[in-house]
Amino acid sequence: MKIKIIILVGVVVLLAILLTSHLFEGLLNPEAQNEITSSNQLSSINIDSSELSITQHSSNKTSLNTADNDKLNFALKAFQRKHYDVAFRSFNEISQVSNVAKFHLAKMYEQGLGVAQNPKRAIRNYSSAAEHGSTDAMKALGTLFSNGMLLGKNYKEAFRWFHQAAMAGDTEAQGRVALMYKNGQGTSADIVLADAWLDISCAEKTRSICSLRKGFLLTPEQLKQSHLLSIKFQKMVTQSASNSSYTRIN
Repeated sequence: MKIKIIILVGVVVLLAILLTSHLFEGLLNPEAQNEITSSNQLSSINIDSSELSITQHSSNKTSLNTADNDKLNFALKAFQRKHYDVAFRSFNEISQVSNVAKFHLAKMYEQGLGVAQNPKRAIRNYSSAAEHGSTDAMKALGTLFSNGMLLGKNYKEAFRWFHQAAMAGDTEAQGRVALMYKNGQGTSADIVLADAWLDISCAEKTRSICSLRKGFLLTPEQLKQSHLLSIKFQKMVTQSASNSSYTRIN
């Protein structure tokens, strides 16, 4: 009987030693714990190729729960593979909680992808996405109103949306604003303001639109005014972008 008790005590002591050793190993080797944590964090990240060009955030009005995030990724993949019927249904299901979904719905209504072409619904969804910070939706609206392909030309509305995207820091929109000031489309023609916005656009990123400056014939005084305005506008753009959740979607 004593032998059995001694053996049992020995087993318990051995187990206690092994457990203590394992715990100390975890404490003395934090890298191993970090690897586990990093692995768990990576497994929770779902990266879709269409999201790689998004400027700052997921562009959703609110953080998506897991189920809605899965639906969004599924819809994006269906859209990429041109399964437009499936993509349209999926985007429509989560359009109230996802700005990305709303933007893609607008694009599908605009181009008639997976649904009958409907300019009014396209503009309605683009407008909602734009109001929630999508600079791509702002530019899409500007393009729709400037080319008049769906609802007729409306340069005033086109200028409004391009200008809003320009203030959000979008260099392409800044170039479009410059051109509209130069040509007097949707606003009064102003070569100084046109040059100022073009200066901001070209400073951010080299674009073919920068070559248009060769046609800008400004006097020395106008050049001075343009320079001062571009500095002022750049500060306004920086402040506006830092205070808002503007985003790119595609």
